[in-house]
Amino acid sequence: MRCELYVRYVLPGLRALVANYLIKKYKLTQMKVAEKLGMTQAAINYYIKAKRGKKVLSILKSSSRVMMYVKKLGDIAMEHGYSQELEEAFCEACKAIRSDKRLIKKILSKI
Repeated sequence: MRCELYVRYVLPGLRALVANYLIKKYKLTQMKVAEKLGMTQAAINYYIKAKRGKKVLSILKSSSRVMMYVKKLGDIAMEHGYSQELEEAFCEACKAIRSDKRLIKKILSKI
């Protein structure tokens, strides 16, 4: 999977899952989630309402490996906010997703 496809389809889905995780687990407001993830409240609202990332959201949710990264990303965001650690964790998640051929095949069939 090329980086352009990851950024356009997978990353928004991953961000939506992390935003939902932070809201549900830590009871954060959209504004606080936006601060933790280095985004605007409007972007978080779009993710929550599945206006961004919805094409692959169900596929990502069904992967236990992806959900492990969602938890990791959310916990890092809570501890460090938008930081080098969070960016590196998103890169690690990207590499893991791109290395899963079955997951990539499912994602490509949706876009």
